[in-house]
Amino acid sequence: MSEQRLPSRRPQSARWLTEPAFLVRANRTWVEPLLDRADKEQERLAAAVYRASLDRHRYAPVEERRQLLALDAARYGDRDLSARILATEVAGVLTARWRIDWSTGSQVDHRLRHVLEQEIGVPLTYVGIVAKRGRPTAILTDHNHNVCGWDLVTGAKVAILFGHGRLLTDAFGVVDGRALAVVAERDYRLGVWDLDAGTRVVRLEGPTSVRFDAVAFVRFAGRTAVAAGDALVKLWDLETGARIPVPGFGVRYGSVKIVAFPTVGDRPLAVTSSVHADPPDDASVRLWDVTTGRPVGPPIPIAGQLRDAMTVAVADNRVLAIAKGFGPARTWDLTTGVELTADGGASTIDGTDATDGTGLLAFGRDGDWATTVWEAPRGRQVARIPTGRRYSVRGTRATVVDGRRLVVADGSPGGVWDLGVPRVGDPMTGHTSTVRALAVIQDAGNTLVVSGGDDTTVRFWDLDAGAAARHARVSLTYPVSALVAATRDGHAAVAAACAWDVVLVPVADPTAPMVSLVDRFSEDRNVTALAVGTVDGRTRLLAATEEPAVNAWELPDLADLPDVSTAPDVTVSTMTTTSTSTRTLLMTGNADNTVRVFDLATGEPLGPPLTGHPHPVTAMATAVLDGRTVVLTSGRDGTLRTWDPVAGEPIASFWASYYGVNAIATATIDGTSLAFTGSDDRRVRVWDLANRQQVEPDLCFPWPVHALATAPDGRLVVAYGNEIAVLRPT
Repeated sequence: MSEQRLPSRRPQSARWLTEPAFLVRANRTWVEPLLDRADKEQERLAAAVYRASLDRHRYAPVEERRQLLALDAARYGDRDLSARILATEVAGVLTARWRIDWSTGSQVDHRLRHVLEQEIGVPLTYVGIVAKRGRPTAILTDHNHNVCGWDLVTGAKVAILFGHGRLLTDAFGVVDGRALAVVAERDYRLGVWDLDAGTRVVRLEGPTSVRFDAVAFVRFAGRTAVAAGDALVKLWDLETGARIPVPGFGVRYGSVKIVAFPTVGDRPLAVTSSVHADPPDDASVRLWDVTTGRPVGPPIPIAGQLRDAMTVAVADNRVLAIAKGFGPARTWDLTTGVELTADGGASTIDGTDATDGTGLLAFGRDGDWATTVWEAPRGRQVARIPTGRRYSVRGTRATVVDGRRLVVADGSPGGVWDLGVPRVGDPMTGHTSTVRALAVIQDAGNTLVVSGGDDTTVRFWDLDAGAAARHARVSLTYPVSALVAATRDGHAAVAAACAWDVVLVPVADPTAPMVSLVDRFSEDRNVTALAVGTVDGRTRLLAATEEPAVNAWELPDLADLPDVSTAPDVTVSTMTTTSTSTRTLLMTGNADNTVRVFDLATGEPLGPPLTGHPHPVTAMATAVLDGRTVVLTSGRDGTLRTWDPVAGEPIASFWASYYGVNAIATATIDGTSLAFTGSDDRRVRVWDLANRQQVEPDLCFPWPVHALATAPDGRLVVAYGNEIAVLRPT
């Protein structure tokens, strides 16, 4: 098959997935059905690449799809495939000028099978999983309570016929072959609806609360009933909608809440959790028989923070409770009251599901938008999946379909993951949370990329190979918000801003201790910006905080220097330095929408503040234009402005992004002064500073761009989401 040839009709063979031109130019309705048919390794890799950012390129122009697919191929470690995709010809579009050298792949996962999306960018909320006409179907809702369904096997959208009201979470069941759902209707009544016919089956008797903690279909006294619980158990006959009297649990009203209705065999049970225990030592979780109102097993004392994050399910005919607070997750058998195991896998319990005898899968959102999947009662971690693809995941569940363990997560978009899919590609992992800062440094003849982010780490990468350097990771105490390269004692070092501290991280000697400057600040105020500058041949490290001053220290001994006073009640958001023939200048971008210029040697301001931005200035860089140094600034207003810092005058301004600008970098390539801007719209734009025009098509990424840096040879380093990519001009 030719690199540029497309099939004349809809193909049936998955071998077309190995054709870059087919991936880039073919209609998605031709490509997506082939993804599940991939069985050879290269086909499965191509399918994984196509799925990685499917929600972004599914409806995108062809040139954007080409960019995203090439990037995702690099994220999976296949640089050859990335280059072949970028070489694909697109009618009316220039050949891509920026080649992707390498990218980390922390947020790609070969187990992703289906992308669940109702509208572009609209978050979905998990509601439940139900067998609809014999097909396992995930039910999610959007922000307008529109109900969406997806077939878990094929990923195809399923029509959900639904009346008025709000679906209750996990309130689904299949009764006599009908997929039913319990709905909170607008007049504070509960109704049971047929999801296939879109009609109400029965309306449950009497007005009642619609804020139930647990709802389920149960068998009671030989008939199917709807059970709902807040502080009390309420039962309704499914056929008539009439209330069924049930015995109480012998507890004070308001002292407990019903958290689940597990069923063992045909025996309906209820799990209660204490709400206001008096005395506090009586706080407990307990299992009850709904039919008799008698307790099953002893009360289990569980601390409040664990009860709030507890989930219940049935495995091997045992009712298990899994709870998670700040420590390890813990599992109890509610029938016997025995604690089974402890596991340190997840940070918040979101959901559970009993599997085919292999245990209980539980899910927890990590702070980095990932889901940890683990097994109880063994406490063994099964998998870790980057489920939070665009927005934080609110609900995750598991199910077993034809022996396959599937994980369903909501978000924007939602997704379905198959835990048994063989691994493909060789993604390079890195940060586990958003990357906020970048720097490029020289060390022992090698050029390194330094990155820092919300996962509290500083990481070092080889610019050429992409592989992590020998001292790849340094863990700090707080998230890293800014980085700057410096030289100390003749050795390369990196200063990292984390909360109210600045930490000097050695580069050449990974065993050397780090130096903290936390004691050098007068108050515990967050560090907002870092810079370095040279005065009389000596390097100064500069740190701005929420105080109206810039702290300064002289390297290498870190001797205190006089602060540079900015302005009362004005916070510095970003800053940089530049040298002229007579002095070194410090430029600050400020929260009061101004740019200020100072003589770094004396700390004196040079002229009045520069105005023009209607919003705070949050991004700044310097460049050489027509033989003079200029300062570039931007922020949430999305305009890119250039200034003459010596004359204290504006030069020009032009639009850069409707979504604001998070980062600016500059480089001179083939004699042309270029500026790069990165924004929340997931794009990097390249600008010719001389004529103030965009000179390249947008460079597209699947996540917002938070930091940029350039290497001496003109290569561009981009931080997007948790990832880092290096692009080379061709």
